[in-house]
Amino acid sequence: MKQPLISIVIPVYRAEKTLDRCVRSVLAQEFSDYEVILVDDGSPDGCPAICDRYAEQYPQIRVIHKENGGVSAARNDGMAAARGEWLLFLDSDDALEENALCLYREAAEPDIDGIIGSLSVWENGVETRRITASPQGVLSHEIWEAIAKDPAPFGYAGGKAVRAALVKERGLTFSPSMRSQEDLDFFLSVYRYGAHLRVLSETTYRYDYTPSGRIPPIGDFLRNQLKLLRLGRERTTLSAVAEEAVSKRILSLLFTVLYEASEKGETEAVAAALRGVE
Repeated sequence: MKQPLISIVIPVYRAEKTLDRCVRSVLAQEFSDYEVILVDDGSPDGCPAICDRYAEQYPQIRVIHKENGGVSAARNDGMAAARGEWLLFLDSDDALEENALCLYREAAEPDIDGIIGSLSVWENGVETRRITASPQGVLSHEIWEAIAKDPAPFGYAGGKAVRAALVKERGLTFSPSMRSQEDLDFFLSVYRYGAHLRVLSETTYRYDYTPSGRIPPIGDFLRNQLKLLRLGRERTTLSAVAEEAVSKRILSLLFTVLYEASEKGETEAVAAALRGVE
């Protein structure tokens, strides 16, 4: 089998209700030079059978069955098995937009290491907003200024493609120890080593958002913000506005977490988490 242009890695866990829509959004693409790697992360529902059914019907779909290890470990296993020139990440409760793969193909020029598309955000079947990175075009060091000001468009795994050679040469993986923001952690490393990154204005990814009300673990959040600052300063000179934006995010979350902890009498747990941040 010849090397496909794009490998689409889909971690699967408890996605019985959404997996069909997710996979069919790929099969419906006009561009067909791709493979799909479904990583069944020990899902206890009907997902393993659904994955096997797709693999039996479509030669471009492969399945990895593994013990449950979390989304990061599942993505890492999918990346290790990928044969494509480009890696694209898709969650099993989300979907690709209609023209997504064509847009990635057009943007995948020889000197580009990463492609960042826009996301449409859906809640209860209604599109509520779009997450679009700015500025658009081909970026290099200046991407750090944009990330520092607003990391949201740059942090989701969805909507992004990365050159497989860069990932393998640099040994980049998602961190299984992180309980949140493992996407941002991974892509900060991609942006560090990627010479040129293309930012698209077009929407490539449908993100189905379910509010959880959960405050992200303070340790993971702080590590990412400090990593962002360190790498940004390493690669370029961040403006005062960008530095201030990072500081405000850190202070805002610290205030929220400490207030919640004081209300619940859990300040020692927060202090222990902060002590663990390097």
